[in-house]
Amino acid sequence: MSKAIGFEYNLKDANSGEQLDSNVGQAPLEFVSGKGQIISGLESKLIEMAENESADVLVQPADAYGEYN
Repeated sequence: MSKAIGFEYNLKDANSGEQLDSNVGQAPLEFVSGKGQIISGLESKLIEMAENESADVLVQPADAYGEYN
């Protein structure tokens, strides 16, 4: 069953901790689960979470866009 999900995020470089992007305090990023609208590694974690839950999510390259070439 598909769900509409909205979330706030802070995107950081896993090695340096540098903040790369954020939407905190703005409109949530919204997607429909199961439609391939966001990277699979992030979607799989978000659909397991409860409403208003927060988490640190580390997405491996294989579950995103692949290894840097």
